[in-house]
Amino acid sequence: MFSVVIPTWQRAELLSRTLDSLGQQTEKDFEVLVVSDGEDPDARRLAHGYRAPFALRWMFIDPHRGICGSTSRAGAEAALGQYLLFLDDDMALAPDALFEHARAQQAAEGWPRVVCGRIVEVYPEPPHSYTERRLRARRDEITRQGELQPAWEFASAQAVYCGTNCSISRSEYLRHGGHDTDPRMVIGMDMELGARLYDRGVRFLYAGAAVGYHHGAWNPMKPTSVRRLSMLAGVDLYCVRERNQRVPRTEALASMRRGSWLHRVKERLAWHAPGLCGDLARLCNRAADAWESPLAFRMWNSFLSSVYWSGVKSQGLTLDDLKKLVGDPLPILMFHGVAAPISALERRHHVAPVRLRRMLNWLRQRDYHCLKSTLRVSEAVPPRSVWLTFDDGYEDFHHEALPLLLERRLTATVFVVVDRIGQPNAWGEGQGRTGRRLLGADQIRELHRHGIEIGSHSLTHLWLPDVSDTELRREVRDSKVRLEDLLGAPVTCFAYPFGGVDVRVRAAVGEAGYLSAVSTEEGLSLWEDRLSLHRITVSENDSFLDFLLKLRWGKSPWRDMRTDVRRRLSGAVRRLRIRGRADRWPRRAAPESTSAEEHQFRGTRPHG
Repeated sequence: MFSVVIPTWQRAELLSRTLDSLGQQTEKDFEVLVVSDGEDPDARRLAHGYRAPFALRWMFIDPHRGICGSTSRAGAEAALGQYLLFLDDDMALAPDALFEHARAQQAAEGWPRVVCGRIVEVYPEPPHSYTERRLRARRDEITRQGELQPAWEFASAQAVYCGTNCSISRSEYLRHGGHDTDPRMVIGMDMELGARLYDRGVRFLYAGAAVGYHHGAWNPMKPTSVRRLSMLAGVDLYCVRERNQRVPRTEALASMRRGSWLHRVKERLAWHAPGLCGDLARLCNRAADAWESPLAFRMWNSFLSSVYWSGVKSQGLTLDDLKKLVGDPLPILMFHGVAAPISALERRHHVAPVRLRRMLNWLRQRDYHCLKSTLRVSEAVPPRSVWLTFDDGYEDFHHEALPLLLERRLTATVFVVVDRIGQPNAWGEGQGRTGRRLLGADQIRELHRHGIEIGSHSLTHLWLPDVSDTELRREVRDSKVRLEDLLGAPVTCFAYPFGGVDVRVRAAVGEAGYLSAVSTEEGLSLWEDRLSLHRITVSENDSFLDFLLKLRWGKSPWRDMRTDVRRRLSGAVRRLRIRGRADRWPRRAAPESTSAEEHQFRGTRPHG
């Protein structure tokens, strides 16, 4: 059974249209709760006179609290249905929308999920300018992204939300706290809740067949729409400070430290000279409308960041405060075995103890701080920080790396394959590498006593995107439980075997309760998804200069250049060898004639 929750205030005419659309639903097992945010005489009259063909309840919350999540949350707490469907009072549903929500919810039984229906904007009049037409087209493109499939899963944390035309299990909604009722959340409640649910492993499905028609007369060119950028800055600051949501949704706060140098310079200009950027934005807007220029449209959209930064400064933040809030990019170094490689393939995954000692000496001399996963996700990264991670849990870490770390008062994280504790790495042998023994249970407990963080690397080191849902949960959740039983302490971080992660695998890791997870995506980590953090591979193939460049920039241009030159030279040598072999063995001359029998064998027709 569904409970449809409709927050409203002083829009009785639009609300009546929404209720009429619910009366035409093909799905009949639902109730409707209309929650008025304060006393509303028109809504009172509608409540007394409206005759609905479904179960309808009215709630009036007094006093009026403004735009916040309290009305949605109050309706959800009073609901009786198994699933909640949130609607705005200006959203009319297609006749089969509720049925499509029910079908999508039942299709992924066993997983917590949010089903997001398609929203079609109904505009009262055509666009007045080229800019408005482009903005409408962009919005419509986003809402049409899943119309070719009944339901597909969101692959981007930027797109998740839980609000109008979205359904979720009532128990899941309440378990995760529901909509934020803080008065500072004047806008963006749906995005904040979506980011929170996504962060905890809830899966988001897009149901393109569950259509809702939005009659709210959204006009992107109104001054109020532009001022929402300033309001959004305050909401982002609240989410980071109070909710610790260092997620892609709030990454605008880190935009001065990300992207190309030209982008960073433009953001600095927007901070220090908002008036100039405002004038440039208006000039680009006029140019875009006059010449229908896509370039001018993009520049107008880019210069609007000055409105956002004005909102940040209105909260009392200086540029230094913003820098401390964002923190520095974090290099997460990825090692495997600590032993002298005996093959070319092993050089890509192992590092010799002598080379590791030199790296650790440099980190100690420069006063670098070695972080753990819990600190990484709980606050901004301080300067000169690094996170050392060792995948697979080889036994040589105990013999070679542990003494080096303890001597220099450094720490690290070791990711253990739980079902292979004390055994050889079978996956390494299958890839042409020498089988090396993994840490035993007593060694793992000893590492834990010395302050080395132990994380999970799954049960059996499988490629997780290809396993079934049952096997995936076992690999992720059971490995955590068994490691916690072994250590007598929480296990909070996970490393994806072979770097295999997709939306489903990430959701399983979040649902299991991990605070962070690392991938094999190369680069520095700054404001990344905490369940898909970037890392930097360090191996025997790296020179010390490569190590320093990777620590600073997340990559080594010097090594990339060497690799490119080597590849080009190898290709040139290969072409010369082929050409020389062809010159040594001259091509045989073609016969002057071919017999009819040969033509018949080749399936061709003789001339003449």
